Amino acid sequence: SGELVARILAVDEDGLDLEVPGVKGRRPTSRRLAFDEIARARVEIEFNRKDKKEEEA
Repeated sequence: SGELVARILAVDEDGLDLEVPGVKGRRPTSRRLAFDEIARARVEIEFNRKDKKEEEA
């Protein structure tokens, strides 16, 4: 029953594949979340996202 901030990678009829940001310089991790595990959701739009090549440089 915690709060999770993540980027949605894929959606299907059962749930979501998420990318959870790494903490303190760690790499992001993937996580699967079923729709019935989600009580409430809020969408935040990313306008200033860099592409992957810039992040890894």
